[in-house]
Parts: sequence; structure tokens; C-alpha cells
Amino acid sequence: MEGGLLTTPEFATFTEKVVPFLHVTTRIEGRAHEGLLREKGGRGFPTLMFLDAEGEILGEPGGRDVASFDKTLGALMAIKDLEKRIAAGEKNLDDDLFMAQLAMGQFKTVKEIEEKAQSFKKLTEEQKSTIAKAIVAKKVEEAMNNMERGPDGQAKLGKKFKAIYDEGIYPEGDMEGPFWGFLMEYAESEGDAKTMEVALDHVKRIFGKEEWAKGLIEEKEASLKKIKEGGEDVAEEEVVEG
Repeated sequence: MEGGLLTTPEFATFTEKVVPFLHVTTRIEGRAHEGLLREKGGRGFPTLMFLDAEGEILGEPGGRDVASFDKTLGALMAIKDLEKRIAAGEKNLDDDLFMAQLAMGQFKTVKEIEEKAQSFKKLTEEQKSTIAKAIVAKKVEEAMNNMERGPDGQAKLGKKFKAIYDEGIYPEGDMEGPFWGFLMEYAESEGDAKTMEVALDHVKRIFGKEEWAKGLIEEKEASLKKIKEGGEDVAEEEVVEG
């Protein structure tokens, strides 16, 4: 990003609205704040977040472009405005605040979301759907954070994601990529062409323009074709090769 988006005039204009902060993780022993990425729940490079003056996470942008940054900043400002209005005594804004906070991922656990949602008795069908998707996204996030290392851990994670997929409610936002990626790998290992095709289509939608993903997508398309044609069992092949 430092050779692209971060050097554009649009990003320079956006930074006038915020205080940019860059943390570079190294392996330098004794360096201050070396574990910051892990402490903030970062899942890779780069991890993008909006923080307040105390370093508390306010939310993550919905994309990696200036338009997404602006949209997220606007949503965060709207939350601040709702909080001020509620503190000033204005009524009937609690559900609006909850939905706005939910959209920004400001709840840490599935339990927290479910308990908060239960306190509202007149949610619309659209709000209920949004809550259900947020719960699924948080379940995916929690599963990712607790994943065991190695092939066995990946297989267990894929199986969990398959159960979520079978329920018919899928995560949106940052958890989309990991969800469809691990589900694709799991479906491939199980020889499940139908599920793999759906997952692969989502992977192409999310990552199709990324240079690093082109080879992977071609590989998985070939694998899917082989499964559909009833060729050798892919899972058995992988066991032999591994």
C-alpha cells in the first residue's frame, strides 16, 4: 500500500481529517510496543484500524481505498453523535446506536451481541438480518483466533465453516475472505464440488483482482474441474503427496 494508495493525493486529503499512525512490527528485541499488532488483534499485514486518543479500537475500514476510509470515519462520527445525544437525554436512540456500533464491529464476543440484541423488542426484519450476519462474522472471527496450528487445525476450522455455510447465513466484511477461503479448501479436501464451486466464486469476487491470488484461483479451478469430472480423489492425492 505504501507504493500505491498511501502516496495518492486522495489519501493525503483524507489524512487532514485524522492523525495517521504507522506501526511497523519487527523482530528487534526490547523494542517498545513490538507486540502492538497482536495486542490489537491484527490478523496480517497491513492491518488497518481507527483508534481513539487512548488507543482503543473504534472500528476497521470496510475496504482498502479512500472511499471506504471516508465511509468508516463518517460512521464512527455518527456513533459519537448518537452517544452525545443519548447522554444529553434524547430518547429512543438506543437501537440506532446498537446497530451503528454493530456495523463497526464494536462488540467483542458473540455473547455480547446476543445479550444486547435481546434487550430490543421491536427490531425490524432488516435489523434482525444484520444482527444475524454480525453474529456469524463474530463466530468466524472467534474460530480463526482459536484455530489450532497445522493441517488438523485447518481441517477442523473448515468443518466449522461448513456447518455455518449449511445454516445459510454468511459473514460480511473482513471475515468474508477467511470464511470462503477455508471453506473452499475444506470442500476440496472432501471432494464436495458443489460447496467448493460456491466458495471459489466468492474467493474470485473478493480476491480476483489481486495479483497474488491469480495462480491460486487457476489451481483451484483446475481442481474443481477434476472433482466434477470424477477424477482421482483430491483428498487422497493430498495425503499421498504430503
